[in-house]
Amino acid sequence: MVLCLTHSRDEYTIDLVQQALTARGVRSVRFDSDQVAHSQISVDLQTGAAFCEGPGFAFDTCEITAVWYRKRWAITPPVGLPDVYRRATLQAFSRVQMALLRTLPGRLWMNDFAADSAVQNDKMGQLVVAREVGLAVPETLFSNDPTRIRAFFERCRGEVVAKLYDALTYGMTSSGPAFPTTALSADDLTDDSALAACPMIFQERIRAQTELRVAYVDGQCFTGSIDTRGSLNSPTDWRYAADVPTGWEPYSLPDTVRQQLTALMRRLGLLFGAIDLMVRPDGTPVFLEVNPQGEWGMLQRDLHLPIAQAIVHRLTYQ
Repeated sequence: MVLCLTHSRDEYTIDLVQQALTARGVRSVRFDSDQVAHSQISVDLQTGAAFCEGPGFAFDTCEITAVWYRKRWAITPPVGLPDVYRRATLQAFSRVQMALLRTLPGRLWMNDFAADSAVQNDKMGQLVVAREVGLAVPETLFSNDPTRIRAFFERCRGEVVAKLYDALTYGMTSSGPAFPTTALSADDLTDDSALAACPMIFQERIRAQTELRVAYVDGQCFTGSIDTRGSLNSPTDWRYAADVPTGWEPYSLPDTVRQQLTALMRRLGLLFGAIDLMVRPDGTPVFLEVNPQGEWGMLQRDLHLPIAQAIVHRLTYQ
């Protein structure tokens, strides 16, 4: 049985993977991490086993052969929980959830829990490793120092974009509060208090011919391209370019880049990741980041790429 660790608002990709598991004759169980406070969990020190039962599901960790670590979200508190008990109760559910997951060593994890968290929390480290394996990377500054930010802007001749370290909203669409990757002008850098309020990532602007999203699955690269250069709303971030007709197109990565991405992912300890690149006018793909829990459903939906099937193959072939 494959444990699919996700959250209650996850949709489409979780269904694709579970459907592919069923087609292969493999049982799966969905465990919504944010709903753990509505479940009953037991972790037995003597036997080393754990059991979890919730609305519509139940599993014994002894049955689990692999874990698809899709996402883990903040716990939703039980209905009617008094405020005085809220902190202690949610911490207890978080601890017992982690205790359950610790009963699963030796199983295949996609991705390894510790490696996934480390990569997710270190985008600058990603860029260092990407450069070391030979990938082109943009000049980058992570800062809230107004003086150094303006100096970086001058160094890049005014060709700079800014983005938050973490997204305000997660998902395949641009709904909800958002701060897209935004091209800056000198006028954007005059307010010292605004620049100092939150460290942001500043990067040289890649005048891209196209943007790429790569769903990487253990050495396989499923790639789609999108062109948003005509967008007035967001020419630097495909997620928010709703003012122009855009669509995903197939893209063939050069063998050298595919090999470099494989080297990167192995260095990072990841079997899966959603990788973003931009293609310069000369055809050079430039690495931006890898999201170990990133979205790929639009590539399977629009380009019919067998990403879920590749994930399932790796989860069931050990």
